[in-house]
Amino acid sequence: LADANITAGTYNQIRLTIGKVMVTASGVTTEAKLPSGTLKIAGRIVVEEGKTATAILDFKADKSLHVTGSGEFILTPVVNFTTK
Repeated sequence: LADANITAGTYNQIRLTIGKVMVTASGVTTEAKLPSGTLKIAGRIVVEEGKTATAILDFKADKSLHVTGSGEFILTPVVNFTTK
């Protein structure tokens, strides 16, 4: 999804800025509400000088997307985070 050159070190969090979440259900596309425009994922990743580090974010859509009684979608992300 993305490549970044960052300073070597140990990081304890990844932050993603999410502008918009679109959901298509029964052929209709609508915008889902996201409680915050920033998704903060806690986890440890070590970046060594001159080497490649990989963070894998596995979004669990079936556990993250909720429908309100009025039919609105709300995204409360559930993410598995692993590093290599």
